[in-house]
Amino acid sequence: MLDRTSGAATTAVSSVVWHLFEFQTSIPLIWKQAFPWLDLSRSDQLESLFDGIERIFLPQLRAVQTVGDLVAYVDRHWARHRLFDTPETKVIVDAALGRLGEARAVADANIVRWSSNNRRWDDVDRQQMSCLANLHDCLVSGDIDAIARLLHEWEAATVKHNKLEGLWEPTPFPLEKPATS
Repeated sequence: MLDRTSGAATTAVSSVVWHLFEFQTSIPLIWKQAFPWLDLSRSDQLESLFDGIERIFLPQLRAVQTVGDLVAYVDRHWARHRLFDTPETKVIVDAALGRLGEARAVADANIVRWSSNNRRWDDVDRQQMSCLANLHDCLVSGDIDAIARLLHEWEAATVKHNKLEGLWEPTPFPLEKPATS
């Protein structure tokens, strides 16, 4: 990501790693690992940018191949709380990983709030809470196919809303893998 908010002559480069399998109308841009400000009109700094992308960013991004890899990456990150500590996200990640008991416990503890109609919520909040209430119903019924279908639908909606279709490949969720004995 290129940030030019400090002016046209300077640019900061950041990487963002975020999951798409939660219904979202935007992708939070809080996980930065920034280069110093660059003046992209200077060829030496442009070369530095390309070198940094190849040397720093791409190896990190290539290492994230599975939901488990994403969780491990986030667990080492300073912004870990954004993925693990909110019940609205934790339940989704637990479900995607196939940790259905943990997901159900989180959902059971929050279903009253998710099912309420808080007047401070905007339309996006209401839609997210409705999605979470639907996930709770699937967790209660133990319907793994329905849980996977919800996650894939949310991911596709997030991708479409953020215009990422040309870059996206559907996530294979550990939840969908057959149990081995």
